Amino acid sequence: MTEKIKVSLSIILGFLLATAWLFISIKITKAFSPIDQIISLYTEFKEYMNKFSTQELNNEVVQNNEELNTEVVRQADVFNVKITTYNPEVGQTDGSPCIGAIGKNVCQMYSDGLNPIAVSRDLIYSRNARAGYCQTNCSLNWGDTVEIVSEEPQCNIMGTVVDTMNRRFTNRLDIFKPTRNLNTSCVGNIYILNKSQ
Repeated sequence: MTEKIKVSLSIILGFLLATAWLFISIKITKAFSPIDQIISLYTEFKEYMNKFSTQELNNEVVQNNEELNTEVVRQADVFNVKITTYNPEVGQTDGSPCIGAIGKNVCQMYSDGLNPIAVSRDLIYSRNARAGYCQTNCSLNWGDTVEIVSEEPQCNIMGTVVDTMNRRFTNRLDIFKPTRNLNTSCVGNIYILNKSQ
């Protein structure tokens, strides 16, 4: 019998025992009103079940990790991406440097504590194939929330895909920075945290 089934059966058995205990306690004790007893017993039962199931699940995870003797490693969605930065300058963007490709104001996003990201066209889907956009098995979508992980600490951020890069770039990502003195360059992996539709 697997550990998950054992845990599930234990939880069900605990619930049945607590329910029986509830009815017996109500019939025996007349010191409190039945509603007070039900609330009190429900609170005790809830605390017991939270403690029980958390301990059981933690024990199961520890046991499974010990049995496998392996480390849990999450898989990156995009590997070894060249990461650079871009600034709100006409020479780096277009005539409206604070507006991303999907109409979001990247300058305002940055002021609000968000990290706007532009990605190379080969990583993001668009119906416009002639402009160099990905058409099948695309890694990213407009509005995806991603985590960038790199050996360089200044590149480890969470951000939102709101813009694209010039078609000459491939397998690349630009982090928006308001001024050039904050610019950086590194290589990292992309993990999708929240996939937009």
